[in-house]
Amino acid sequence: MHGEDGREILQVRTPLGIEQLEKWRPYILRMNASAAGMLALEKGAHAGALKIVNAGIQRIESLDEMNDETFEFEEHRSVAALRELAAQIEQNKPVSPLEQLERQLHDAVARQDFERAAQLRDRLRELRGQRAEN
Repeated sequence: MHGEDGREILQVRTPLGIEQLEKWRPYILRMNASAAGMLALEKGAHAGALKIVNAGIQRIESLDEMNDETFEFEEHRSVAALRELAAQIEQNKPVSPLEQLERQLHDAVARQDFERAAQLRDRLRELRGQRAEN
């Protein structure tokens, strides 16, 4: 191959060895688990999303150790990022009508709105009784 001035350009090609790529495996696993988890969330599958993210954490933690700074950094960062994502998924999961009433009851008691708390308590008993019958 020649440059614009006609001089020969020396090309040196060195293929990346598998070791060069393996140090990025934690990052790749994190991106995969994050993307798959987000897709599950878009479909409303919160439990499935949480399962995917937790499986990603386990896969990263089970990788064979490498004596490489990049690998160690990416391993730590990827596990931390997936744990944070799992916590966000858990925090934002939809609550059942029963859980909503329990939260409202707790808030009413905290505000010392005992009339409202009694109404909520009675409604909770009613719902729990219906569940027990089914």
